[in-house]
Amino acid sequence: MLDSKKLQSALFSCFLVLTPLLFNPLDGSVERVKFIVLCIFSLIFYLLKRTDKINEIFKWTIVLLIFFGFISTILSQDIYLAFWGSPERCFGFAAFLSAMMLALGIPKIDYKSLINFFIVSGTLSTLAAIILGIFSQDSLFEGRISGTLGNPNLLGQFLAVTLFFGIYRFIEKRNKIDLIHVLIQAFGLLLSGNRASIFALILVTIIYVIHTKKSWKVISLFAILPIISLFFISDRIFAGQSILTRIEIYSSAIKAIIKTPFFGSGFEHVQNVLMLPSSYTMIADRVHQLFLDFAVMAGIPFTITLIVLSVFTLIVLFKKQPVFGFAFLALLLSLQVGFMGIVNLIQFSIFVGLAIGLSHTRFSR
Repeated sequence: MLDSKKLQSALFSCFLVLTPLLFNPLDGSVERVKFIVLCIFSLIFYLLKRTDKINEIFKWTIVLLIFFGFISTILSQDIYLAFWGSPERCFGFAAFLSAMMLALGIPKIDYKSLINFFIVSGTLSTLAAIILGIFSQDSLFEGRISGTLGNPNLLGQFLAVTLFFGIYRFIEKRNKIDLIHVLIQAFGLLLSGNRASIFALILVTIIYVIHTKKSWKVISLFAILPIISLFFISDRIFAGQSILTRIEIYSSAIKAIIKTPFFGSGFEHVQNVLMLPSSYTMIADRVHQLFLDFAVMAGIPFTITLIVLSVFTLIVLFKKQPVFGFAFLALLLSLQVGFMGIVNLIQFSIFVGLAIGLSHTRFSR
């Protein structure tokens, strides 16, 4: 008879590896299928969740996040849009609620296996992005690859996590297979052109190398990463228009937060409240800063609670499983001038779920 724990572990592994590769090629709604998969699997894992008592900080932060998010949805201009999200983004309250259910219900899984699945998922997603980029007829995002994640920034943020795990494993094992994974994903990260993810990965990797007191040879190897990255993305790093546009968006976001500080405008309503100059030709549907983004959508109390959850997750991971703490830090840093998609939200919820288990040493080895 099939062991239910092994079945849960197998389902979770498939979910982790395959979800980034799912997309809807018929109408370009790349997030829709991922959203459906997130909802289904989060419900399955939640219903089969472990029976451990949840740490009080995790319990109340998640309860408060759901409460503030729900109120924000109810008070929004369009409840349907705020709950389900737009067809392209699907980043409504339902996605966030599903992510919290996933965090509470992820099954027990061996850490080494989990790292393996993260790395494989990153490599497969990179290869898919490169192949789709080669055969794509359009040149959206100025030639930057996005693949099945639908946006080069989302791909970069996703790879910041998976590539760190690859680098970590290569540093520890010096395995040629791991080096191949690292080179493929590093190439994909550079082609995504996501500056925040590149610098987040470099910074976290250097901190990790110094923290673990690796040899000078390893440190020198990663010291040249910034130089290589600068060569590939120099035109984007010094793009003044991009920086000025972000400053304008942040300024507009702060004004929107002041108008509705407690419960925000509702998920997926950012484009309705940001006031941008007429010279700005695109519609700003996200703020491009993680916590400002959520403050506009769901209010200041929600955002403060999310910060508490993030910090406490970092603390628990660094104490119990430092490598996961570094990977989570890479994700958070890459999101400071970016925005979440479904896959990045899944990564976030997995780290929170691991910390929930570790806070009661369920996952410790």
